[in-house]
Amino acid sequence: MPEEFVLEKETFEGKNALKLQIAIALAASMAFMISGGVRSWSSPCIPRLLELGSIKNSDVPYVGGLPPVGALLGALVSAPLMQFLGRRKTLLIVVVPWSAAFALLGFAPSTGAVYFARLCTGFMVGVATPAAQIYVAECVNPKIRGILGSLTATLLACGILITFILGSVLECDVLSWILASGALLLGVGMYFAPESPSWLILHGRENEARASLKLLKNLQDPSNPCITEHINKVKEILTDRDTNSNQTNYTEYLKESVKFQNLRPFFLSLTIMFFEEFCGISTIIFHSGTIFKNSGSNIDRHLSSIVVGLVQLVFTCIAMLIVDKTGRRKLLLLSSSIMLISLVPISVYFQLKNVGYESIGNIHWIPLVSLIFFMVGFSLGYNTLPYLIMSEILPSKFRNLFSAIIASFNLFCLFLTVFFYPIMVDLVGEHGVFWLYTMCCFISIIFVYFFLPETKGKSLEEIEMMFRPMKKVEVQENKAFECDAVM
Repeated sequence: MPEEFVLEKETFEGKNALKLQIAIALAASMAFMISGGVRSWSSPCIPRLLELGSIKNSDVPYVGGLPPVGALLGALVSAPLMQFLGRRKTLLIVVVPWSAAFALLGFAPSTGAVYFARLCTGFMVGVATPAAQIYVAECVNPKIRGILGSLTATLLACGILITFILGSVLECDVLSWILASGALLLGVGMYFAPESPSWLILHGRENEARASLKLLKNLQDPSNPCITEHINKVKEILTDRDTNSNQTNYTEYLKESVKFQNLRPFFLSLTIMFFEEFCGISTIIFHSGTIFKNSGSNIDRHLSSIVVGLVQLVFTCIAMLIVDKTGRRKLLLLSSSIMLISLVPISVYFQLKNVGYESIGNIHWIPLVSLIFFMVGFSLGYNTLPYLIMSEILPSKFRNLFSAIIASFNLFCLFLTVFFYPIMVDLVGEHGVFWLYTMCCFISIIFVYFFLPETKGKSLEEIEMMFRPMKKVEVQENKAFECDAVM
C-alpha cells in the first residue's frame, strides 16, 4: 500500500473502516461500469448491424446519439431524486428499468425498438452517474477520496473494455443481455450500503446519520465523540447558509445560487466537463470501429478497439493510485499535453489521406498508435477527474442542483460530439474533426493552469471555504483514521 494511505493508527477499527469504504465505493461505481457498456455498445454493434442490414447509414447518428440525449434528460431527473430520495435510493431505483432496457435492446424486433432501448439506457446513465459520484464523495474519508472517487472512472473504463472484448466475439443481442445482468449487480451492492450521512444530516435525520457514520467508521457506539464532532461540523455549515429547504423559498434559493462564490465552482466544473468531451473521447469510444475502418488500416478494427480500451483501463488505474499524491491540476495538465501531442499525428494522417497521398499504406499504423497515446493521456486525467472535481468543489447547498445541470451539460456535449461526428466528417473530413479536438486540448491546458485550484487532501468543508474569501479556513490536524470526517 502506498505510504500516503498508511493509517496513522493501525487499529482494527481503522482497517475495517477502510475496507468498508472501498466496498461501498465499488458498489456505487458499478453504475459507471454499466455506463461504459452503454457508451461502447455502438462501437462493435453499429458496423455489425450495418453489415447485416438491420440498420441503414441514416440510422447511425441516432443509434449512437440517442443515449446522450436520454442521459441529458436523466441527469435533470437525478437532482430531485437525490434531493428527496437520497443518493442510495436513487441508485436502487434505476436497476430494474436499466436491466429491462438492455434486455429490450437484445430482443429489439425493429429499428424503432433499438432507438427506444438506446434512449432508455442513456436515461439511466444520466440518473445514476451523478448520484454515484456524489455518494462516493460523501461517504469516504478525505485521505482516500481521490483514489476512491477515481474508482468510478476506472470501472467506466473497465465497462468499455469488457464491451469491446465481448462485442468482438458475441452477437449484439447476447452482448445486450450480458449488460442487462450487469445492471442487477448494482442493485445487489447498493441494497447493503448505507445512505450518505451528509444527506441524512441535511434532512434532519440525525439518528440515521449516526447509524450510517457508525457503520462507515466501524465504531461501536453511535454516540461516539468522533461521530458527534462530524455531525456538528456539518450542521454548522448547513446552519450558516440556511440550507434547510423549509426555511427558505425557492426564489431565495435561486438568488443565492447565482452569487459569485457559488457560480465560480459551478463554471469551473462546467468548463472541465466541456474539455472532457471536446477532446474527442466520446467520438473515439462510440465510433472507434468506424474510425479504424475509415483510416484504411489493415489492422482488425475489433483488435484496435480492444487495445485502445485496454490502455484506457490500465492508465486509469495508474491515475487512480497517484491522484491523491500528485494532485488534480498536475494530472489534468499532463493529460491535456499528452492528448494534444497524440492528436497531431492522426490529424496529419487523415489530412494526407484526404489529399490522396499515395504512400498512405506505409503509415497505416499511425491511427492506432496515436489513439493509444491519446488514451494514455485521457486516462491519466480527464477520464478520472472531472466528476471527482465537481463532487469536491460544488457547495453542499447547491450540490444536487448544480451537479444535475453540469452532468446534463456534459451529456449534451457528449451528444454533440457523437451525433454530429458523421455529419462533421462529411463537411470537413476526419482531419478537420481531429484538428478541432487538438485545438480544444491546447485551450484546456491554458484554462487549467490559470483558473483551476488544487483540492488535494482537503475536506469538502475546507474546499467550500476556499471559494469564500471573507472567511478563513480552520485546518485541523487529522486524528486517527476512524475520527476523520467522512465527507
